[in-house]
Amino acid sequence: MVGVLASEWVKVRSVRSTWWTLAAAAAGAVLAVLLAWYSASYWDGASAQARQHFALTPSAPVVGWIAQLCLAVLGVLAVTSEYATGTIRTTLAAVPGRTRLLAAKVAVVAVVALVAGLAVLFAAFLASHWIIGARPLRFWTAPVSAEIPVQLSWGVSVMVFALIGLGLGAVLRSTAAAITAVAVLWYPLPIIALHLPAPVGPWVSALLPLNLAPQLSGAPDLSAGHDTLLSPAGALAAMAAYVVLAVGGALISMVWRDA
Repeated sequence: MVGVLASEWVKVRSVRSTWWTLAAAAAGAVLAVLLAWYSASYWDGASAQARQHFALTPSAPVVGWIAQLCLAVLGVLAVTSEYATGTIRTTLAAVPGRTRLLAAKVAVVAVVALVAGLAVLFAAFLASHWIIGARPLRFWTAPVSAEIPVQLSWGVSVMVFALIGLGLGAVLRSTAAAITAVAVLWYPLPIIALHLPAPVGPWVSALLPLNLAPQLSGAPDLSAGHDTLLSPAGALAAMAAYVVLAVGGALISMVWRDA
């Protein structure tokens, strides 16, 4: 198994698409830092009345939202790139055990996504927090210790999106189709859910993967979350269900379909 893990790691780090997706995720952190810098500058020159109506969005939703899509694309490409080039046949010849092969892909993508997600989230938060300093901006007055669960929850959500992308890539075997499916789950569906009538709409919105991170942290006020119907344990169970469905679908596709 160690050899299979090593080979999958080499595949992931040796392709340019991995570095492009990681760079795009890092760009989200840069955007959050620039917003913090602008907000601090605005605050210093604003009147007392203007300050009362001014708020800076927490960095976690901004950075996490972008990282979710970027690492989901990485998860898709971890599978579809081999099907597109036909190298999946070589891989299966070297590793006939498809369950073992999928387990290695899942492990590598999960670790890369989690580490990358946490890295950009904490980098953006710490840099933004340092820029804002003692300015009492809304969403930025809590102690750093209270923000740690928020950053961790968004990091886990990035990993979940990466595994969803991997699962969709294995099932659809098309980069374009899988990325489109991920993008629909990531953006249009949450918007549609907000317009569904109660009580269906709030529950659908709360159960979508995009909205699970604020509920997992137990501090939705620090994540600008909209629907907080789930407890942290419930949000974690929902994330686990998405991972099981994605990996289960990938396993069925890889075992029962020809390469």
